[in-house]
Amino acid sequence: MMTFAPILALYLVFCAISLSSGLQFDVRPRELRCVGTELDRFETVIFATSASTPTILKKKQKLTLTVTDPDENTIFDEKISIGVKSKELEHKVEKRGVYQMCYELHDGLTPVRVFFHVDYKPKTAGEGGRKVGKDDMSTLSAQLDVLSERIRDISREIEHARKQEIDMKQAGEATTWSVQWFSIMSIVILLATSLWQIIYLRTFFVSKKLL
Repeated sequence: MMTFAPILALYLVFCAISLSSGLQFDVRPRELRCVGTELDRFETVIFATSASTPTILKKKQKLTLTVTDPDENTIFDEKISIGVKSKELEHKVEKRGVYQMCYELHDGLTPVRVFFHVDYKPKTAGEGGRKVGKDDMSTLSAQLDVLSERIRDISREIEHARKQEIDMKQAGEATTWSVQWFSIMSIVILLATSLWQIIYLRTFFVSKKLL
């Protein structure tokens, strides 16, 4: 009689672990064990599995793997050979949801250790793309126009800032020249005034016969 008690526990454990991480568990004779994982739509996945026993079997045992989709429809129903290389089953996911992998050991007396993992198949160039329609081109064209207008605005702002910088520099140079010219004129006037005072005083003293 099949045992279903471990199904929920194994399902929760498997869902908590990355798809690319390998897992293993033992399946006893006449026992069914299932694990589940959530897969994304439009992804191609590979169900990889293998089985082994600690001893050499005198009699072959039958181990089967059944993979079902979220609607419990069977995707794969395969016999897994014990003690041989891993078997890989490729499937393109059409519906997002939890996919279950159920292992059943039908006969024999020796438990079988099952190894399994689920990997996403890398997409080749061109896969997963879609054709660009007229609406997309119109949208892209509008976005490019907006970006071009923003670039022009930024260019105008930069040019305006540059002109302001030049004007401020010229104003600063003009102010500096005015200050220098005022200083020179002040010195000239001061010297001229001093010379005039000296000449005037000399003339005054000569006229008064003080010199």
